[in-house]
Amino acid sequence: LVGPNTASCSEVFTYYAQRAGVLAVGEATRGVGNSGVTFRPLPDGGVLAVTMLRAYWPDGTPLPERVQPDVLAPTDLGALTGEGRDTTLQAALDALNGHAR
Repeated sequence: LVGPNTASCSEVFTYYAQRAGVLAVGEATRGVGNSGVTFRPLPDGGVLAVTMLRAYWPDGTPLPERVQPDVLAPTDLGALTGEGRDTTLQAALDALNGHAR
């Protein structure tokens, strides 16, 4: 299960899992899976975030910025809060049972 709050190492893990044949279900991820960031304090109390690396395959191809799910299943907040039904989880269970939409 992935979504807009899936980021960083979770994106990298999901990307490699997809390449191994695992289905990702949900929505596109946050988009920081191919980079590393360091944070430095500033004298005024602020913080500077600096991207310090990119992840690449051995052939020099960068990992994708974000993961696109194999089964698009956005969370229906109305169903979740009103009915207690998790539409993204149900889509994942359907995919596991061979009934992907």
